[in-house]
Amino acid sequence: MQPTPPLSSIVLTELNGFPLITIAANNNGHRRYVTAAFLSLWFIGWGMGAYSAASTLLAGEGNIGLAIWLLLWLGGGVVLARKLYQNVIYPRPERLLLNRPQLSYKPGVQSAKFARTAMRAVKGSDKRSRRQRKDAIRRIDFSAEEVATLHLSEVPQRLLIRTDERQVELGKGLNNNDIRWLYNALQEHYHLK
Repeated sequence: MQPTPPLSSIVLTELNGFPLITIAANNNGHRRYVTAAFLSLWFIGWGMGAYSAASTLLAGEGNIGLAIWLLLWLGGGVVLARKLYQNVIYPRPERLLLNRPQLSYKPGVQSAKFARTAMRAVKGSDKRSRRQRKDAIRRIDFSAEEVATLHLSEVPQRLLIRTDERQVELGKGLNNNDIRWLYNALQEHYHLK
């Protein structure tokens, strides 16, 4: 296998005689702690608003509008708590075990990103985010037929494998040079050229 590009976040090792490609997860450095501190303060304010509305309702002074507002407010609090958790957890790297004819893939966990690319990911269904959480825990084994569907999309450059149920993106945290290197390495190893 060819050496990785300079300044790459890809590490090549072996596991049980098979090549193992590890892609370091983006941990956003110290920014994630600053963001977590900001979200924590925001969460405290969120809780004070919920407490105020709930105490008004329990005292019998509220109306249906306040009750609906409180339910929506609590739903927003759940979303905020989830973002805070995603920002605090330590990211886990992606791993690809090239155990030909299969490909074993562990997606890992990226720390939360608050950018346009993250907003695109949020637009998906909740079912997809549950699937992504489950996939991050367990390994996905691609068959030889599924590995043969490996392709590199043009804009934005994404490395995809099609399964019966969905498309899986490999190397989510990589830049374009690293994605091209990974694509060429997988093509070479699985004789897809």
